[in-house]
Amino acid sequence: MVLTAYLRVGLLSEPCATEIDSLIGNYVDMRIEGGGIDMADSSVREAVIEKTVELQGLLWRSAIDAANADPRPITSGYFIQSLNEVFDAFGRPRWKNTSRS
Repeated sequence: MVLTAYLRVGLLSEPCATEIDSLIGNYVDMRIEGGGIDMADSSVREAVIEKTVELQGLLWRSAIDAANADPRPITSGYFIQSLNEVFDAFGRPRWKNTSRS
């Protein structure tokens, strides 16, 4: 899913593409960091979740900018669809883990 979103950044126009490319890189780094934390350490877990959600917000605002710059569904629309799937994938495991507590 993240790879699809990353590849679809290439459909976007500048300067949005460069900004989103950087944000997706940061997002992937944060998700990798999150995968290596001790889930029992709630303060570290919450800090990673908070930073990930912050990056999601930045990505979403940038996606809106990209859509406003080029509202064609084949460009910004496909990117936004894949970005939604990335966000959904983050939410499922998070809620699943939270419900077990």
